[in-house]
Amino acid sequence: MRTLLLHRLGPALHATLQTLHHELGLPVRRIGRVMDLLGGIQITQGAITQAAQRLAADGSALAAHVDALQTQI
Repeated sequence: MRTLLLHRLGPALHATLQTLHHELGLPVRRIGRVMDLLGGIQITQGAITQAAQRLAADGSALAAHVDALQTQI
C-alpha cells in the first residue's frame, strides 16, 4: 500500500478526519492507524495536521468553525 496525499482526497474524508479528532477526541497520532485498519487508507500525522491548517486558513464557514473549536480548547 502507498500513503495517500491528503490534498487529493475529497471533502468527506477531510471531514471524517476532523470529526475523529475534534468530536470524538481521537489523538491525531492515532487517526492514521484507525484509517488504515478500517479502510486500508494510510495517512500520516503530518498530512492530517497540514490539512487542518489549510482548512482553518481558507476563510470558509468550516474555517470559522475550526477557529471556534480552537478557542474552546
